[in-house]
Amino acid sequence: MIQLDPTPIKQAPINIIMAGQSNMVGYGNLSELPNFPEAFKVKMVKGSSLIDGAEPTHSGGYASCGLAFAGEFNREVNLIPVAVGGTSISQWQKGGSLYSNMISKASVVGDIDGMIFYQGEADCNSLSNANNWDERFTSFVSDLRADLGNIPVVFAQLATKPAGATGRPYFNNLKASQANVSISDVSMI
Repeated sequence: MIQLDPTPIKQAPINIIMAGQSNMVGYGNLSELPNFPEAFKVKMVKGSSLIDGAEPTHSGGYASCGLAFAGEFNREVNLIPVAVGGTSISQWQKGGSLYSNMISKASVVGDIDGMIFYQGEADCNSLSNANNWDERFTSFVSDLRADLGNIPVVFAQLATKPAGATGRPYFNNLKASQANVSISDVSMI
């Protein structure tokens, strides 16, 4: 007679990079966070260590989407929070400090399973930056995959510019450039 071991099979954690600028860092109110269940298993990279996940995932004292995102998986998730407010897509290119920091922190957990990326507003003040965002993002993803493997990437298109909002004159140009991104296993939300 065959007996089955009722112990669940241990699955490796899902390793997700959180990169981009302030919207990925988060600006949610920490006091409004839901209570996560005790079985909720999230860790995050802090410096060169893997620690228990907690908000704020990034420095600054605000809630991000990280823990809520991780809660959608039915297994342990390791978050690699590397977003920095006010950064342009050019600053995320290989050879720069943001890219190097991201690769260094990713090495703490080993193989990476994906990235969520939210960036763009810093590029809305220059027509050239707005119109060329898709090319720079494509280069970024190409370098990322050369360094970390063919990981899926989900990026957020900028939200709708509020009526009457001033500044960021090339906001709509940037959104159009983001909509032009066409890379295998890259999705825009």
